[in-house]
Amino acid sequence: KTGVRELQNPCSFVPLTQNTTAGAGRGACKSTNFKDHVLNADSGYTVEEYDVPVTGDAWFRVHRVYRKKFCNSAQFIPVLCQHGVLQSSGAFTCTGSNSLALFLADKGYDVWLPNTRGVYMPPQTTNPNFWNYDMVDVARYDFPALIKFVTERTKRKVVYIGHSQGGAIGLVGLEQHPELNDNVGLLVGLCPALYLRRPANWLFTYILMPFSEKAKRLFGDGLFLPFVIYLHNAMPAIVYAFIACVFTRYVFGWEPEQWDPNLFVSQFVSTPSHTSARLVSGWLVMLKNGCITGWENGPRLENVRCPVAMIHAEKDTLVDCNSKLREALAAREGRLVYWGTVPNYNHIDVIWAKTAVKTVFPTVCWVIEEHYKS
Repeated sequence: KTGVRELQNPCSFVPLTQNTTAGAGRGACKSTNFKDHVLNADSGYTVEEYDVPVTGDAWFRVHRVYRKKFCNSAQFIPVLCQHGVLQSSGAFTCTGSNSLALFLADKGYDVWLPNTRGVYMPPQTTNPNFWNYDMVDVARYDFPALIKFVTERTKRKVVYIGHSQGGAIGLVGLEQHPELNDNVGLLVGLCPALYLRRPANWLFTYILMPFSEKAKRLFGDGLFLPFVIYLHNAMPAIVYAFIACVFTRYVFGWEPEQWDPNLFVSQFVSTPSHTSARLVSGWLVMLKNGCITGWENGPRLENVRCPVAMIHAEKDTLVDCNSKLREALAAREGRLVYWGTVPNYNHIDVIWAKTAVKTVFPTVCWVIEEHYKS
């Protein structure tokens, strides 16, 4: 599957067969469809959808959001926003006018929102081979496919913004493919999942951590927890959103105090999203080890040459923004251009907090303006 497809309704990622209800604030939207993402904004945005091939039958979907009035401006830099585990491109649009994707588009950037494999349910979903990948595979195969795809179409270096797993994919991908540094003008990590903390709850402490090496047997070889799909389709959106919120709050420490309550359903319309059981099993092992695979003896960043900025959250219970990472990034002169911590934010707040539009997002834009190398 290749090529570009302009959606019939250029203001929405929601499927045309589904009904949506506008919530509070521009861009707030509710959808009961698990496969698709929500972007309900005014007609000033153009939205495109691409399917990018990887290897064999594997592919992933990318959404593009921009304002046509900026197309010919110098500011029209391609910015890639890669989501974290169990999320999708909707993570960057679900808060509407307070979302990172629309904030960047309003500033004149060319925003690209890739989804990891399987977020959009493919016909091969019953084939275990389609789901035979983990985070390292995504960095090895999907990341270079994404960078090549976007740079060939825009003819410009990209800004890569990765939240959580997305940040790890970017750094590991550049380490494995040093030639891609020539195509990346800046990498911004938002709570990048490189060094990890074990969540302090009984599920992780007494069940998942002791048996992390055998998690693959528990979760199988295919889609991670396929019954969640049926729950989502069977339940009212608000019920499913409530369950998802309770789950992520307990397991990941995603406290909702910083969120806009009017966007509650929108935020969980695609969280959790489809992913590989092997990928989740791999993350459990990495949580037990305290770092991503290959970093047990220290950070591996010798091949990362592009400018790097890091933004962390003070109350993050999943990611450890320790001195090892900072020292490793600073070891190459001029590579670490920004390192900041947002007070009172948790892991997801850096993209979901209602105040992120005044704290994190302007900082991201400032870093791009100051340190992007064309």
